[in-house]
Amino acid sequence: MSIIAEGRRINQTLTHQVPVTNRVTLGEVPNDVFLSSPETPPLEQFRNRLPIVYDQPLVENGQPCMETRQTHFQASAASPLISGAIGGFAGVVTGWIVGGLTAMLTQNPNFLLGGAALGLAGGATLGAASASGSRVRLVIREEPIEQRQMTGVKTRVIPGTLKGEEGYFHRFQPEIVATPLGTYPKPQIEKFRIGDSQ
Repeated sequence: MSIIAEGRRINQTLTHQVPVTNRVTLGEVPNDVFLSSPETPPLEQFRNRLPIVYDQPLVENGQPCMETRQTHFQASAASPLISGAIGGFAGVVTGWIVGGLTAMLTQNPNFLLGGAALGLAGGATLGAASASGSRVRLVIREEPIEQRQMTGVKTRVIPGTLKGEEGYFHRFQPEIVATPLGTYPKPQIEKFRIGDSQ
């Protein structure tokens, strides 16, 4: 990973390369069904089917085709003021509930206001402190370029109840094999806190 920029705000345009892709239907799987039997009928009998679609990389001479793009990245870290306000509100609600219960048990109404005030102060402090260490960064990570192929259909049978009737949910998933064709540098925005490991 390489860091391009970091801080409380990022506003940067990058020129980078991405794989050229083409949307391809690899195959179909039956829609999930609920049956009275745990035995799954032959898949050819299911009429309702779901297409399995992937963006496949275009390949020439065994190499993925790449194109140049220009992307604008803009992001901001959490605001201590807003986070403090949200934390304070959550603290007031929590303090009001805890203080209210204590006031009821002790017959002392001062616990109600004291709990709300303590919750406000604690929640606002924690919210602001949490946001004060938050940052954003624009990084580049290596992403895989993969050619996918559907090799079959995986079936899962789960006992259950539907509309008061007991039976079996038959769920279908494609079996996908990915062939690596290389990697490419992908820029992306990440949120982190000061002191976190990369």
